[in-house]
Parts: sequence; structure tokens; C-alpha cells
Amino acid sequence: ILMYSNFFYFVIKLILIGKLKIGEKLTFFCYKIFNLIDKEWKFVEEKYKILIVDDEQSILDMLKLQLEFEGYSVYTAGNAAEALDKLSYSPDIVLLDINMDGMNGLDLCVSIRDFISCPIIFLTARVSEQDKINGLMAGGDDYITKPFSVNELLARISAHLRREQRSHNKTKSKFSEDLIKIGRAHVWTPV
Repeated sequence: ILMYSNFFYFVIKLILIGKLKIGEKLTFFCYKIFNLIDKEWKFVEEKYKILIVDDEQSILDMLKLQLEFEGYSVYTAGNAAEALDKLSYSPDIVLLDINMDGMNGLDLCVSIRDFISCPIIFLTARVSEQDKINGLMAGGDDYITKPFSVNELLARISAHLRREQRSHNKTKSKFSEDLIKIGRAHVWTPV
């Protein structure tokens, strides 16, 4: 059932953004259904937030549609200034292109690291070994070259989010263990 729900959700999104053409009344009906589904799904589970930064609108549109279909909340930025503004959404992961006008992706990565520590995956046409090294040294956690496999990208996003979750759980566990140790050290015992 969930598979069909996701498919239905995807088709409605295609209609609403104008990729599938249907009649005006049917489009209005789909808009109403989309809002009901979207509101209902938001209460079911907390979605991971992804920020995509790329100056190619077609890449932004395609990735946004695919990632929303997979259940993520997606924010897009066409340049570094927009990306820095959208950090206020506290993304769980950032997909970042290197080749952009103005501030390039490497410099943006360094700037982003001043505000957040979430995983950053470079998604770029720069393919040389030195480009990859530069991306990782600038603060990137992963590097995927264009053209890319959407399935591989989804798998890498999922892997990074799992790793972040494990790290978060480990930190909470360590904090709890330290509190227990401190509590035991300060327990008053009569002499």
C-alpha cells in the first residue's frame, strides 16, 4: 500500500509542477488531495532535511522531485548566498556542486562548516583526483561525479544519515554513562 501511496504522491507532484498535463478541474482535485496527503504524512514521521545547492535548475528540479518522492524534505539553492540563507532550516545533509558563479562550492563548503556539521556530499562534474581531494579537504564527506546514478546517490545519502544517527546515539549513550559515573562518585555513604 505504501508503494502505491508513494507512486500516487509522485504523480500528483508531477501534475502540480506542470510536468503532466490534465484538465483544470482534475488539477484542482489533485491539489486538494496532495495537501491532504502531505499534511497527513508530516504527522506520521519526522523527515530528514536535505539542502541541494546547484546552479543548474534542471538538476535541482530532478533531485528535489526524486528526494521528496523518497520521503525527504528538500530545500534548494541556486547559488552560495541562497544556500547560506537556507542553512536556517538546519539540513541533515547537503548536496553541493563545485562549479557555481560567484562563490564556488569549495569555498561555500568551508563557510557552511562554520555553521553546521552535517554531512556534505559534493555532486559535481569535476572529475580529477585533485578535485576530489580538494573537495574532501574543504570539509566534504563524500564526492560523486556527474553524470551520476540516482540509486547510488540515494544509497550514499542513506548511509551518511545512518552514520549521523549512530554518532548521535553514541553521544547520548556516552553522556548518560558519564552522568551515571558522576552520580556514583558523588553518592554520600555514611561512615
